[in-house]
Amino acid sequence: MPPRMGIIVSYFSFNHTIDVYRRRQKSDNVWKLTSFRRLNFDVEDVLKNMDGLDLIGVGGSGKVHRIQLRHRDRQYRILAVKELTRKTRNQQAEDQMIHLFDAEVKVLGSIRHRNIITLLCCITVSICTNLLVYEYMENGSLDQWLHKPRGRLDWPSRVGIATDAARGLSYMHDLAIIHRDVKSSNILLDRDFEAKIGDFGLARVLAKPGESEPASVIMGTPGHIAPEYLRDAEVSEKVDVYSFGVVLLELVTGKQPHDAGTKPGVGLAKWASQQHRNRIRWDHIIDKDIQNPAYEDDMKAVFMLGLRCTSEDPLNRPAMNKVLEQLEQLLSCDPSRVKHRGSFLAKVYRKIQDKIFRQGQSAVSIQ
Repeated sequence: MPPRMGIIVSYFSFNHTIDVYRRRQKSDNVWKLTSFRRLNFDVEDVLKNMDGLDLIGVGGSGKVHRIQLRHRDRQYRILAVKELTRKTRNQQAEDQMIHLFDAEVKVLGSIRHRNIITLLCCITVSICTNLLVYEYMENGSLDQWLHKPRGRLDWPSRVGIATDAARGLSYMHDLAIIHRDVKSSNILLDRDFEAKIGDFGLARVLAKPGESEPASVIMGTPGHIAPEYLRDAEVSEKVDVYSFGVVLLELVTGKQPHDAGTKPGVGLAKWASQQHRNRIRWDHIIDKDIQNPAYEDDMKAVFMLGLRCTSEDPLNRPAMNKVLEQLEQLLSCDPSRVKHRGSFLAKVYRKIQDKIFRQGQSAVSIQ
């Protein structure tokens, strides 16, 4: 579907939600809001601000929009709203959408961690429309910085982001929760470039931690799916470790996960393994945007960690807490990286966001 057509479709879908809201305003029906945090807004605050269309992403279980709330004290707050409209002629597809939506609510509504996206509330709009309201992540997703012209991340920033994401995943695995769709587009960045894991539509709670169990359907993103998941339809914490290993290889090489740029269809994990086996020069492997002799040893270490995480045999992959330990060791060798990672980028984008806020305030005041 062409991008412009996708925006048009999203516009009509979003306006359907607004129409439902306006019709129910005139009825005696009561909105159902389930909160997972203390809120300083209500259902009407969210829905009446959904007139403006600002599509910021599409996840496994719905479209995500950006809305701006204006409080009574004239303070502004930006939220991300994921909309699921169960309106399809394909019953199987509709059931799958409901399952993804329910999985996200079940998992995110029950866990708390600074490196996992915060779900604020769930709103039932109608029999066919639900909304999930999240904190807004000003700097988008990691893939937008690695593979799209949004900006450039230096090496300390990349290590810091990887460590943040590993903390979130390690916490999940301690609770026997697996994500099943770890990828750079699901690693979100706040205004200070701190990373949080997002999009839990495929998340699952394991019956027995540390053991593989069958999956009825193979779901995920090409280039990130572990071999045993594709081959045997079995899942464990190690499927997340594999996917995270692909992210580590992305951070070092700057290459796309599904196509490493050599032969079409050759995934990054296989390409990286071939480069290492063939003893290819490091300057042909490391992303040219970050090549720096001061960090070369760390880049090699993260590359090798990515190879271990993407081992064909899940038994040879480290547990997520061991991955986290190694990344934290890199940071501890130079504490200044934690303090300054992304600092320049953070300053620039903080100024941009503040300017947007001020413009929004002026526009509302004029109205």
